[in-house]
Amino acid sequence: MTPRPLGQLPYVRLSRVGKLEYSRRVPPHLREFMGNKATICRVLPCDTTNRGSVAAQQAWMQVHTPIEEAFNAAEVAYQAGITQTPEVTPVSPKNAAGIGAESWRQLLNAGDNGQITTDMEDMLARLVLEVATGLASAKEQGAFAPIQQAKANVTELLLSNVLSQLDITPDQQAYQQIQQRLFGYLPMVASDLKKRKQGDFSPADIETKAPPLPERQVTWAQLVEALQLDAGGIRHIDGVGITEDRIKRYWQVIAEIQQSSGKSFPNELNVSDARKYVQELQRSDRATRSQQQRVGVMQKLFKIAIQYGYTDINPFASMAIRAPKGSEQGTYRSFTRDELILIFNHIKQKEYTEKSLVPLVLLATGARMSEITMLRHSDLKKTDAGIWYLDMQHDPDGEHPHPLKTEYLNERHVPLHPVVVESGFLELFKAGKAGYIFTGSKEPSPWSEWFQKILKREGIYEKKVTTTHSIRNTSIDAWRIAGITPEFRRAFTGHTSKDTQENTYGVGLKFMPDILYEQMVKVDWTFIP
Repeated sequence: MTPRPLGQLPYVRLSRVGKLEYSRRVPPHLREFMGNKATICRVLPCDTTNRGSVAAQQAWMQVHTPIEEAFNAAEVAYQAGITQTPEVTPVSPKNAAGIGAESWRQLLNAGDNGQITTDMEDMLARLVLEVATGLASAKEQGAFAPIQQAKANVTELLLSNVLSQLDITPDQQAYQQIQQRLFGYLPMVASDLKKRKQGDFSPADIETKAPPLPERQVTWAQLVEALQLDAGGIRHIDGVGITEDRIKRYWQVIAEIQQSSGKSFPNELNVSDARKYVQELQRSDRATRSQQQRVGVMQKLFKIAIQYGYTDINPFASMAIRAPKGSEQGTYRSFTRDELILIFNHIKQKEYTEKSLVPLVLLATGARMSEITMLRHSDLKKTDAGIWYLDMQHDPDGEHPHPLKTEYLNERHVPLHPVVVESGFLELFKAGKAGYIFTGSKEPSPWSEWFQKILKREGIYEKKVTTTHSIRNTSIDAWRIAGITPEFRRAFTGHTSKDTQENTYGVGLKFMPDILYEQMVKVDWTFIP
């Protein structure tokens, strides 16, 4: 490897004990291939802290090279897993019998029609060899294991083409059933062959008594693949298309459908199965929005299936889940002025931590929790007019990721309200420093739980009604009261404009922090303690 230019050592920082440390984040999709580690840290084997020194360069190469190789291998394994994920398929006893009989039927029919191919002759020769070898080994060793191994090898030889034809991977129980039927039909096949020798070509018993080979089924993997093709690919691999997280969400709902219906294949589902699943969702304690999203996943998947000719019906087409009467769609309500005073007084009375500023920033910007807690030092910027703003970028795969919910559509420049500037928030950003401004968890749950405790202590908490999402709703309501128009409110939060011209031409309002600031300061947050 060619030495890097002096002073350029990626992933290197100064540790707390004054050593140069190589610290590299493992993207979530690679962690299962790298020991489930979120970060890889190694102390550089050198005594200097001068990143530009030759010793530091050599130490970096010594540490970086094997780690980079591990990352590359993990990426290869990940991509192979996405493109080659076999579905383990349960098989009914009747279908197991049909599969077990198919190889014998093919051989018998080929013999009847004088169509024994070279491949069939080779297979028969290998079968004879496997059986002979197994019997000889068993006799020599006085053990049953060689016969079992020969039996397994024969099964593999006879079934591989049939299973490939059906495009299924039976689970262990189904495979044993198929193997049992395969060898169970041997006396029947022997009888059919004996009749053929005697000139009797009437329908063979293996044809009339054994079940037919089941039809090849459409698999869920085929539908998910069609979904990916329709979307243009997988975002992480192709740069466009559906995200990995969304694919996982589809598989999660597929697993729920399989458990609910007891059916393995999508074209086995009917309206009754769909209705049963929807009613189970309605009886569950999941939020209405979550229930609706699950039904939407199935509707979308079957719509794609019809589009690609995999099925003719969408059993979920007419299914819908509506919000219960008396409930509010969206559920999360805004906080009142008095509740905000209680919340921020509670925070002010506690010992100051990095969490203390987060609710105020959320309130003044209308941002989502993860958008703020995953801010990096480089995300704070200033316009020529002197307006501080947050550069919200969708960066899911960087060294310090900052993903946005609707990805690039959510990107925007959010100006900072004077109450945020005066709060000391800007002091968290360090010029020239890499990484996040908050050292706490980047997952939303710990932050939400912390805020929930505040609400409970102040008697404000209502399940599924008052949460961190309520802060965002409070911001939007405050903007409405201040007379800020919808186009500006959408620009603050990163929602897509309804104006085609706004979305298509020019830089767009959401990237004009000076203009946005003029509207944002219409809201008076000075009553916040």
